Amino acid sequence: MAEEDLLFGKNRHLFGGIQPSNMLVFTARPKYEKASEKASVILNYSLPKDTVIDGQTLCSVAGAVIRKSDTAFPETEFDGEKFADVKQDGTMTDNNVTVGKTYYYAAFPYSRQGVYNRNNLNRASVTAKKYNFLYGYDYTPTNSATTQGTAIKYPSDVDNAKFTPFQMNLTSGVPNYGGWLNSPLFDMFRPVMLKSNGTVDYELDHTDQSKKKGGGDSEISDTSYDGNAMVGIKKMYCKRWTGEDGVQHFRVCDMKIEEGYECDAHIGWDGQEKDEIFVNAFDCSSISSKIRSLKGQTIAKSMAGAAEITQAKENGNNWYLDDWSDSSLIGDLLFLIGQSTDVQKVFGYGYYTGGSQNAPNYLATGGASDKGMFYGKSVARDYVKVFYIENFYAHTWKRKAGMVTNAQTQICVKLSPPYDDTGVGAGYTNTEVKPTGTSGGYISKTKYDRNGRIPSEVSGSETTYIPDGCWFAASCFLLFGGGCSDGFLCGLAVHVAYPLSGADWAVSPSLSYK
Repeated sequence: MAEEDLLFGKNRHLFGGIQPSNMLVFTARPKYEKASEKASVILNYSLPKDTVIDGQTLCSVAGAVIRKSDTAFPETEFDGEKFADVKQDGTMTDNNVTVGKTYYYAAFPYSRQGVYNRNNLNRASVTAKKYNFLYGYDYTPTNSATTQGTAIKYPSDVDNAKFTPFQMNLTSGVPNYGGWLNSPLFDMFRPVMLKSNGTVDYELDHTDQSKKKGGGDSEISDTSYDGNAMVGIKKMYCKRWTGEDGVQHFRVCDMKIEEGYECDAHIGWDGQEKDEIFVNAFDCSSISSKIRSLKGQTIAKSMAGAAEITQAKENGNNWYLDDWSDSSLIGDLLFLIGQSTDVQKVFGYGYYTGGSQNAPNYLATGGASDKGMFYGKSVARDYVKVFYIENFYAHTWKRKAGMVTNAQTQICVKLSPPYDDTGVGAGYTNTEVKPTGTSGGYISKTKYDRNGRIPSEVSGSETTYIPDGCWFAASCFLLFGGGCSDGFLCGLAVHVAYPLSGADWAVSPSLSYK
């Protein structure tokens, strides 16, 4: 007989006192180690707080028993098999699982008087899989609504089928992760100091990048550092397609589970798949004729594209401007977790208005380094941060490789390096999309396939369809995200109406290492 049965017996509910509240956190997710072909389940849990009323403690929480079954949820603290008896918040791994099988876990918090909580809310089930996550969304482009969960739906064949969406508190700047809390998707991103030779020097603290993850001050502000503050993105495989009914589908997995799943963003300069790629954590600066991503610097602006590319390459081999594939991946992930096409309303407005050629008043780089993974508000002049990337959109237009228009204003893309420094070169795919509508307006229609979300019609508004801007002209090079004078056109904005030779106060370089 188990220790707790000897102590209390099956009539433990007859003892005095009241039962504890529900678990604050109780989740289960699959994990799979590709190298060892070993599946497991990760349990995350936080115990309830003591029940205190008018200064009197009515229930002192002693711990929680976690029971497990492979047939149905344990109804009581006696059902199934005992997995653990936890005394404090934490994470545990269940290695005794079989791929393809579903497991049911139930937590039963108990008080010091031996009273147990049997509430059904303290449950989590999971199917052991050969991958850590499979997420996705379906977008109905004929639905003009941008409200969360309206045009974008979560289908039944993905792990996020019943998730509630992410939503930033646009007043406090504090994120509400909804059903995405503790998602392994967020483990795919990490802030690091990356040496010029491409090796990770150390990981940065996830809540304050001025610190090292293991403690101590980081070098994110040190211009003599031989490298840059970057965001590592681990390899993900995406599948993008449009059905015969016009619905646009996105799926993402940490493994290639079938044909059609591609990792275009993670192809390096040698043409090989990379386990991790890196993009600039902060807006880029020009320091000693080299594009850098460091805190406390002045943004590089009014540079011609060729000069930006030259200075990006000064960091060393495999350094270049960031590209369309990276932007497309992150854009789809924002649509995914926010379940909306209006990224500003979900993740923050950024510095979207108030700048001008005479007085751009740019924010210093790295000003949101203490804001964690996500940050954003609805104010006019502030940082926005997604997946640790500061000002992924707004503030300045970021020049990026991998998308151009030809002489007929058709959009052409290249999904991975090498890139020709002129911005055209061999290997580009003609999407055959020639945008219609008014250049400088809001996106109303897109073509969606492996090449990403390509704007095809620009006739929308700031409250309909995809409320981000698109500019187009012949023989131009990609600018992305919008700037500090573009208002609600900022977001996943696509600007292919500016030549590579152009130099403008509103344009800055990007940086990547692949």
